Amino acid sequence: MPDTEVAVENPYPLQPLQPSQPSQVQAAQVAVAACSSTLLSMAQQRGTLLAWGQAASRKRPSAAAPCQRALTAAAMRNPKIKEYMQDQELMQKVQMLASLPGQMQQQMIMQMMNQDKRVLELFMAMQGIDVSTMSGEDFDKPEESRPPPKKKDEPKKEEAPPEDNRTPEQKEADDWKGKGNELYKKKQFKEALEMYDKAIALVPDDITYHNNRNAVLIEMGPEHYDQVLKNCQDLITRRYEINSANPGGASFEKVAKVLTRMASVYEKQGKYDEAIEMYGKALTEDNNRTTRNAMRDCERAKEKHEKEAYLDPAKAEEHREKGNEYFKDKKYVEAKAEYDEGLKRNPKDLGIREQF
Repeated sequence: MPDTEVAVENPYPLQPLQPSQPSQVQAAQVAVAACSSTLLSMAQQRGTLLAWGQAASRKRPSAAAPCQRALTAAAMRNPKIKEYMQDQELMQKVQMLASLPGQMQQQMIMQMMNQDKRVLELFMAMQGIDVSTMSGEDFDKPEESRPPPKKKDEPKKEEAPPEDNRTPEQKEADDWKGKGNELYKKKQFKEALEMYDKAIALVPDDITYHNNRNAVLIEMGPEHYDQVLKNCQDLITRRYEINSANPGGASFEKVAKVLTRMASVYEKQGKYDEAIEMYGKALTEDNNRTTRNAMRDCERAKEKHEKEAYLDPAKAEEHREKGNEYFKDKKYVEAKAEYDEGLKRNPKDLGIREQF
């Protein structure tokens, strides 16, 4: 009764194969297929397919013998193969592979050759392929390491300039505004006002020109502050009328700048609450970092102003005397409260500090 094929669990789980160079894969396929064909033919002649790893009591033909003879012949031609055959661990791998059934053998050879290139060289030598003529790059260099072909640099397309949709009047008004800005930087305020007035005459429904004019008035001195506030308030009142006549002429950003201008005037006048209110309104129109920072600076200035306004050496002396009276009456809590208030009024009064 012939031996039947017994399924044996493969002790080397197969992993997805990542082949290397085309020359390596082709050579490996030739060697593996040839060796597998030899083993399969020998097994068919004996009428059995033996599984690797069965009990030693079962008799089976030595599948590794033909491969061993082929290696011996190859070693006579190539000293490198002879050197490999002296590695017992390597030869055990080759003998194990030679004893596997055909399909399993091909898979295991392909897997092991990725781990140890010598396995591939040995199986190629069995088929008479002269591995000594192959360069190390055929075995070692993976396909992924080859640099991809360089792409030709495509010429950069020049971006077309944005289309200028301004009317001739707007272009001329912007020219006058530009001249006014240059004069403003040179502190030639009277001349700058004339430039902005010319721009406003051409395009009256644009807040920008009005707001620049107000900036000049602020620089010309406190006597113009009230006029600036009136001008700005008029622009805010007319914002929808302006925007209707000239879309974008009273945009959120432009209105925010008008409100910021009003806030700066209030701050210069020491009206910090009104200034903070205007900054808050400006942020509802256009929430930007510049306005937020200006608002924080105004809040700090208000706090400093209030502390300085609270200073009064005369009242500090009154609180010190009241504190002394409470102290004589042994009303220490009331005395301390008076001394504290006196220090707030005059932190530099050493006499009050000594009372503690």
